[in-house]
Amino acid sequence: MMSYKRASLIILLFFSLFSLSFAMDFYNAGSDFSVGVNSLKGLTYTDNIESNLTFVLMNTRDYSKTFTINLTPVSGWDIKIAQNKITLGPREKKNITIFFKANDKFAYSTSIVSSDVIKISQDDNYKGYFKFPIFISDGGENITMNYQVEVDAKNEPENYFIGISTEPLSPIHPLKYNINAKNLKGNDTVDVILYFDSKKVFENNYVFTKKNHFQFFSYKIPTNFTPGKYLVKVVVRTKAQNSNKINEWEQTAMLNVVKYDKVIVSSKEKKNFFKDSYLLDIKNEGNMNSIFQKQVNFNFLKGLFFSTNGNYLSNKDGVLLKINLKRGEEKKIEFGYNYAILYIILLLLTIFIVWYYIRKNSNPISTDVKFYDIKRVENEGVKKFKVRIGFENVKESEISELKLIFKMPSYLNIKEDSFLLSEPNQVLKGRTQYKLIWKFKRFEKSDSRILGFTLENNRGILGDIKLEDMELELKVGGKIKRYFKSLPIIKGQ
Repeated sequence: MMSYKRASLIILLFFSLFSLSFAMDFYNAGSDFSVGVNSLKGLTYTDNIESNLTFVLMNTRDYSKTFTINLTPVSGWDIKIAQNKITLGPREKKNITIFFKANDKFAYSTSIVSSDVIKISQDDNYKGYFKFPIFISDGGENITMNYQVEVDAKNEPENYFIGISTEPLSPIHPLKYNINAKNLKGNDTVDVILYFDSKKVFENNYVFTKKNHFQFFSYKIPTNFTPGKYLVKVVVRTKAQNSNKINEWEQTAMLNVVKYDKVIVSSKEKKNFFKDSYLLDIKNEGNMNSIFQKQVNFNFLKGLFFSTNGNYLSNKDGVLLKINLKRGEEKKIEFGYNYAILYIILLLLTIFIVWYYIRKNSNPISTDVKFYDIKRVENEGVKKFKVRIGFENVKESEISELKLIFKMPSYLNIKEDSFLLSEPNQVLKGRTQYKLIWKFKRFEKSDSRILGFTLENNRGILGDIKLEDMELELKVGGKIKRYFKSLPIIKGQ
């Protein structure tokens, strides 16, 4: 059990020495004894001139040693130590504290402190430096240290003064305030907190120094702050040196946030064969609800293709876009002209017109012409062939008059008694061409006829026989229309 305690004590001592090695400066290390001290400088103030020096005295040997501490008297100061002679066991160390306090013989000095600083202030504004030699000996080795105490003016507490501008506020007129630090002893990190009507809107930390003790600040007013009066409070919070105490300063002011109306608009344009579009990026950067308006002009025809995802009112010139925007709100509005529907309508209209034209102008008579029983004689060509013509009214409800004209070269003759069903009403003979004409009255829908006859080539004309187009003349509703039917070529060989 004892060995466990001893091991724990050795480990604790090791870690204590290890941690001290990072915080202290050691003098005479590696010899019979050493001294560890955090700093050989002290600071005190004229309202209470006193200072303490604490150092660690360590016996580095494996046997006991006795140490003597000698202090040199300094006029105007009481210097006290609990013991001048101290005995330490093997590897033992001990904290030693020396107390320095000014007595009634203390005299303010006007001596030159350094080559470039002269201290001549007196009383509460006095500032001076004092040096205290300290001698430590174990009878063989000696250590000399000089402890320097700086006496500064009366230790006034640090203080922060806050100034708040009372100018009206808006998103483009920020809150302005300043902070002035007084009686700083060194660098001081403070928290600056800003409140609007008890609501914290901002917090950050800043560093104040003796040189940078006065700082300006500004806070941009957000757009979601409703115009009106606000109780503004600026708080400065800092932790007191050498204490867990929190110091706090504050300043309040009743400020007015005024109305500010600002709408930012950026636009993009995109055009192609099917659509012209315009994109508006609208942002309300004011502190009030706002309405963005834009007049879009177009004619009646173009208005048929207008479209938008925003609200609008129609007027004689086009439309008036009206976009409601809340504070800080941003909207993307697109408007334009969609011509795709126009092209679709035009395509459908074209299809209808073509269909109607074809239907209106297409031959209502379905005609079938055949040449058969063709008789050919070698070296003489076609000598005889039969013709059959069939036709039917497939569209019109009634054709008041139908005339069929069959044209043939004059070298062809019609064989007598070869007509089938109906002979032509008229035969016109020309020098080079003959015309066979049939006429029909009241040719109703689905009515049909078949004509037939035989043609002979008595003149011995060689080669192919090519007949001109057969002509159909129709009278429908008092209007006469003509259609033609091409006929096939009859090969001579």
